[in-house]
Amino acid sequence: MEMTLPPVETVDFVDLERYDGLWYEVARTPNIFQVGCSCVTATYEVIDDSSISIFNSCNRGGPRGPQITIDGVGVVTNPETNAELEIFFEGSNFGEEYWILDLVEDPADPEGDYTYAVIGDSDRDFLFIIARTPIADPEVLEDIYAGLEAQFYDTDRLITSRQYPRLCGCSDTSDLSMALGKTEKYEQLLDIFPELSSASVTDSLKTAEAFII
Repeated sequence: MEMTLPPVETVDFVDLERYDGLWYEVARTPNIFQVGCSCVTATYEVIDDSSISIFNSCNRGGPRGPQITIDGVGVVTNPETNAELEIFFEGSNFGEEYWILDLVEDPADPEGDYTYAVIGDSDRDFLFIIARTPIADPEVLEDIYAGLEAQFYDTDRLITSRQYPRLCGCSDTSDLSMALGKTEKYEQLLDIFPELSSASVTDSLKTAEAFII
């Protein structure tokens, strides 16, 4: 007998002004719209108390690939929380659920912009994790994943989004060396420079680290 899961829970409240701005995709469930995408970003801008504009961007086929963009609008469907929206993208007549399941604040600036967000839907069909910097803090991600699993999400479906700060033209590369471990750096470098596989990890990082940060 199939287990009946409890309803998906959103955050209690979203301050849209603190949600406004540029976000980098950290992880996502696979979808046909983002096949081959890296350098994925989303930019939100508050239109009024109940709607936001959306500008999504990615590089297809790698960090030097062509940039693909799409515009949209998000409309709040639950004004008590602002955490449930319906989004509409250009060229489509159908809206999609956009539920904000988790938000992380900067402890040093609790009134400032949210630093991480998790987006899903009421059916647990998709997930996106986004952050204000292109490389996420592993400890923060661990807490986010634990929260998703507590809501019966299958986090094994999530794939890590490829961000290459310098090649993608990311505007915020602060503290990347601390957030990104050497092993992850090397894996990303191999995607860009396969010839590095014949060198030692240490020498490769020392030679090509500038291409990441």
